[in-house]
Amino acid sequence: MIIPSLVLLGLSACAVLDLSTLDTAMPVAPAKVQVAPYQAIGLDMSSVVYDDDSYDDDQRYASVDLASGFKANISLREDLDLQMRAYMGSGNSRGAKLGIKKLLMHEGNMYLAIAPAFNWVTDKPSNSEEPDHKAYGTELQLLNTYESGGASITLVARGNYSRLMLDRKVYGSGSGTDFREYDIVHGGLRANVCLKAKHLYMIPEIGFELVPVIKGKLSMIPTIGWTIGVQL
Repeated sequence: MIIPSLVLLGLSACAVLDLSTLDTAMPVAPAKVQVAPYQAIGLDMSSVVYDDDSYDDDQRYASVDLASGFKANISLREDLDLQMRAYMGSGNSRGAKLGIKKLLMHEGNMYLAIAPAFNWVTDKPSNSEEPDHKAYGTELQLLNTYESGGASITLVARGNYSRLMLDRKVYGSGSGTDFREYDIVHGGLRANVCLKAKHLYMIPEIGFELVPVIKGKLSMIPTIGWTIGVQL
């Protein structure tokens, strides 16, 4: 059974993985660079594994938190962009992403592009009883854009693989550390609208992500985001 996860933002302070696209299939060229701040709902990585019995079955689903950061797309060729992001979540969560976007097809007003990337996120909770979370992995996005004038509509299919590492301090007679690793796979769909005016652009986005939770429920979380940036 798929559990829709509409958990309130800000309830957790753990590593948050940015799941947003906030982009189109169109390359940056003929411009040189796009730079923008953004905010988006991300996946709380502490909610993708339930490795103890302290939760009831109806509580074992994925949850979300807010990611805020900056993104930059740099034109390398007419059909190839370098993409970079750095962002923060609640608490001490920090993340980054580095990838490329390659234009595969351009026919009239239609664009098709592929965007592979590497991502990394970490969090060190202020509560010493909570485990440190670190995750690194890859993502792959397929973007299809239809452009008309200064506006465009983009549909995106995406998937993620992450290696999640939990490092918990153990107190008492058996003090030490409890280190565990998990493979996390999830994916979803996005839709966004890009509005351009001279050097400015704005992208609101909605979508969903399906997350198979380890020892938990298959969850569907919302993915909502926005960005307003400049293109030079």
